[in-house]
Amino acid sequence: MKKEKKTEMSIHFKEIVTFYNNFWDKEEKENKKNIDVGWEYEQRRIHLTIFDYLKVNEKFNLLEIGCGKGDLSEKLVKKFGGIVAFDISSIGIKKTKQRINEKNECEFLLGDATNIPFQNHKFDIVICSEVLEHIPDQEKVIQEIF
Repeated sequence: MKKEKKTEMSIHFKEIVTFYNNFWDKEEKENKKNIDVGWEYEQRRIHLTIFDYLKVNEKFNLLEIGCGKGDLSEKLVKKFGGIVAFDISSIGIKKTKQRINEKNECEFLLGDATNIPFQNHKFDIVICSEVLEHIPDQEKVIQEIF
């Protein structure tokens, strides 16, 4: 039974990767946003909430899980300098790199949030905004973060 569940997860994982690669690729090819005005407002509100919480002007080791095309990453870099941007989509990582100035000390990693490739306690802050609802094994992601 365990093997069957793993297979289902593997199929779902591939579907998620394909969906986000296609989503960001379509946006790039059509040279337009796939996001409506309501979503942009909501995203801005979420970002402001995150920044209200992170008012400290210190340098942090910061990991952003699910960086997407880099909307939040770009703002985090402006405030904190270097970050680690992590996403399941290679096209999302590419777009994030394009948005962030190469002079900043940033690392860009492609991967699965259920298997984060860092040792425990490496990061002072982990941001996982607008991500968990897209992941079948949310508990595993939370375990990885903590």
